[in-house]
Amino acid sequence: MADCVLEDDSRIGALTLVSAAQRIEAGQYWQGSPAHQVPNPPLSDIKLREMRNAPGKWTKGQLCGFLAGILVVYHAPFHAALAGMLLSSAALSHWGFIGGLAAAVPAGLTFVLMLCGFVAFIKRLCLPHLEPGIYPLRSIHGVYNWLSDKLMETSLFYTNSLYSTLYTAPWLRLLGAKVGARAEISTVSDIDPDLLTLGDECFVADMASVGPTTHLRGWFEIGPTTIGKRSFVGNAALVPANSRMEDNSLLGVQSTTAGGEIPQNTSWLGSPALYLPNREVVKAGEAQTYRPPLLAYVVRLVIEFFRVTLPEGLSLFGASLVFWFIKQIPDSVPLWQKLMVYPMAIFGTGIGLVVFVAIIKWALVGSYRPRKEPNWAFFVRRTELVTALYENVSVSLVLVWLTGTPWLAPFLRIYGVKIGQRVYCDSTFITEFDLVEIGDDCTIGKDTSLQTHLFEDRVMKMSKVKIENLSYIGSRCVVLYDAVVSSGSYIENLSLVMKAEFIPARSRWIGIPAYPYRS
Repeated sequence: MADCVLEDDSRIGALTLVSAAQRIEAGQYWQGSPAHQVPNPPLSDIKLREMRNAPGKWTKGQLCGFLAGILVVYHAPFHAALAGMLLSSAALSHWGFIGGLAAAVPAGLTFVLMLCGFVAFIKRLCLPHLEPGIYPLRSIHGVYNWLSDKLMETSLFYTNSLYSTLYTAPWLRLLGAKVGARAEISTVSDIDPDLLTLGDECFVADMASVGPTTHLRGWFEIGPTTIGKRSFVGNAALVPANSRMEDNSLLGVQSTTAGGEIPQNTSWLGSPALYLPNREVVKAGEAQTYRPPLLAYVVRLVIEFFRVTLPEGLSLFGASLVFWFIKQIPDSVPLWQKLMVYPMAIFGTGIGLVVFVAIIKWALVGSYRPRKEPNWAFFVRRTELVTALYENVSVSLVLVWLTGTPWLAPFLRIYGVKIGQRVYCDSTFITEFDLVEIGDDCTIGKDTSLQTHLFEDRVMKMSKVKIENLSYIGSRCVVLYDAVVSSGSYIENLSLVMKAEFIPARSRWIGIPAYPYRS
């Protein structure tokens, strides 16, 4: 945060909040939210600090390798989108609006297959497999590692709706990961598939980072990461490389460890994580959580086929619709007038898609209410489809550009969010819209998640989040369901408000998990 000083050779770990005006002295390692000095840094930090004489310059060949990689990765999504747009445009020209809309699914499928095929081709056939170890950053190995990371980022960004489905596991296996039976994998990031092992029936939640590369002083380290059978990695949690979660272990929301091993049948929460001797466990039948019948598989595969293809297809349909509309303008219209119409056509189409997704939400799930549903319940599949459409159509095309403006609130209201007057909201991380209530004059910081559900124990537990008037929620925070942030409260950046937590009025909280601020 502002007015901080990090002296020479100081380091801060992952999921760390350096508070305002804090000073980290030379040679120190700090970690946590809020940050505190750690006398024994992680092993990766120790090993990388011991390395000496890293190459100081890139060679011409390595720089050319970066340039080639940039051009390839940059152009791939456009070529995949072009193929889908040609299909969508042809349908629009021949069969009109309804025909173009009907072609959204095959157009989306074309895009997903082409982009995934490209990523898999480069990753498996063109990039060598790097063995675990430490490598110079300024080397051909550094180029390979960078390109591998960019390919995974491309997949996660452009085919985001592919994740959290039954199609995720075979996709990651194709890239080289060892994925066990019935594993549930959401939008996992920072992975090296060749070094990733996910055990049978494990669960990796949204935005979890598993096995990221560690960089320090011109060196980088990669290592294997293993998630054991029926283990759970929470939203926005970080599992370091060279670590292992044993069977039936749990790492909670926005939590991380220093590496090493998480013992079997244990639960951990926080940054850095602390052992939880007890936690709420919700049990449901195996047929609805881990071992569903064949019919449930078939139904889910069908629904998730549309979850994977429809968001990208609708985006391509919207782009095709804009070009079709521009083509209808007579040639006699001056060019400057066409150029003025073009941005309005783009934005108008985007708004139309936002409203269309809202209609789908109300048709498929109606108004959200507090409930508990096992992972394989039909309701879960419906709401996950809505979430994919919201995140990959509404947010990507329009709402992400409205964050921090007064124009975001009206669009959130049509989805069911109860949002007051004069709210500054710099985040779109909302899923069960009707369960979120934000009072007047509140501030919701950048990339903050008002998280109305969790998937622990393979049961979707959802309930309300209430932010009362004049409250402040900092950036990169998570507020879990059944929490109440009372009027005038202040939640510092990178904090986690726990389930059913009651934040008293005009109080200040900080940390993962959050506790009353002590100056």
